Amino acid sequence: MRYSLLALILICSCSAFGDILFGLSTAVPNGTIYGIDTTTGAATPIVTLTNDVITALVDITILNGTLYASDVDTATTTNFGSIAYPSGAFSPINQQNGSSNWQALAANPALGIMYASADDGFPTQILSVTPSGVITLIGTTPVQVNDFAYDSGHGILYAIDDSDKLYTINTSTGAATLIGDTGLGTFKIGLGYDSNNNVLYGNDVHDHNLYTLSTTTGAVTLVGPNGTTAEIDGLADFGVVSSVPEPATMAWIGLAVGGLACTRRFRR
Repeated sequence: MRYSLLALILICSCSAFGDILFGLSTAVPNGTIYGIDTTTGAATPIVTLTNDVITALVDITILNGTLYASDVDTATTTNFGSIAYPSGAFSPINQQNGSSNWQALAANPALGIMYASADDGFPTQILSVTPSGVITLIGTTPVQVNDFAYDSGHGILYAIDDSDKLYTINTSTGAATLIGDTGLGTFKIGLGYDSNNNVLYGNDVHDHNLYTLSTTTGAVTLVGPNGTTAEIDGLADFGVVSSVPEPATMAWIGLAVGGLACTRRFRR
């Protein structure tokens, strides 16, 4: 009963604030997890990572209540791993097969796996990775993948490249199909998909704005500014409105809702 009540409170809170995206910033020495309000684009810091040295061109995703991240540097290696609540402690799971460029990461909840891209040369490798860190090569693509977002309702993996063109990725072969150009002309956009409302979001690390992206043309629509100069290039959506989330997921959501509430009261 206590679990159900907490879930209801958080679901209602998230409905009041709009869906919440989570983002991880590129930073030296420590990256920060942000909550991003999808109605305004405003980003609020939640927790700063520990046990990391650099987060650079990162991505994050949520699977079974655990927050995962790629391209997080510790003292000697670049890693895929998990981020603990509420400490923000990063725990390496694998060293990305020696790759320093897992810039894209997205979870497939139905299969209990995550998709990643290894962009250390030509062509880009499209991979699957389990929560325990087992890596499997799916295929390759000539597209230089910068970020992923997964539409769990329709089984579609979206990717954006280094010239800000939007693609779908075949999760059986790794083949990329062009959707269209976003027209933003920047180096790095973080992607996140809201499966509750079927909306694809992109956060531009250079102009610090949140956008929605058309999944048929790639065209963008401005949501609003992040209100920070932090380079938030890894996005994840916890999808809390249509289903009861895991306790760990609710804890992260509680932090974000509380932070956004305080930010809004302060701005008034």
